[in-house]
Amino acid sequence: MFIKTLNPLWVKLFPCFKIWKSNELYGDAAVALLQLSSTKNTTQPNAATMTKRILIIDDDKDMLEMLQIVFLASDLEVLISDHGMTGVEIRGLHPDLIMLDVQIKGYIKTGDEICKEIKAHPDLSDIPVFLISSEIDLQTIAFECAADGFINKPIDILKLKTLIRDKLL
Repeated sequence: MFIKTLNPLWVKLFPCFKIWKSNELYGDAAVALLQLSSTKNTTQPNAATMTKRILIIDDDKDMLEMLQIVFLASDLEVLISDHGMTGVEIRGLHPDLIMLDVQIKGYIKTGDEICKEIKAHPDLSDIPVFLISSEIDLQTIAFECAADGFINKPIDILKLKTLIRDKLL
């Protein structure tokens, strides 16, 4: 098994990770993680298969790790950042989709401000941007910054994967 421990935060954020004992998983979490563990992970872009890139920006390293694991099985290249980025920095990464936390501790801008910058930049405006947060008014925040969607925390993994797949295919 490629995962030896389960971070307690994952149990809180992702209710499907309920039962963990030794190195064995039970229930829905077992099926999901066994599927993930059997899939090859590549962090290098694959020009032959036109691998899609997701950029995830969140100051919570546990959330970044968990999202990276979730997308491991999806033949997606996952780029993660635990700090905010400018539009120029994002453009250099050539992401096909961006997921932004609304509150990014230690960065001058919030995720919705970064989203506004992305949507105002001619080279970036076509990239789908999803806000991820536990903000109560996330739908309004997403609408006001022209985000393509939003994902409430705690995250429903199946809904997230469906949303992302629909935007990238």
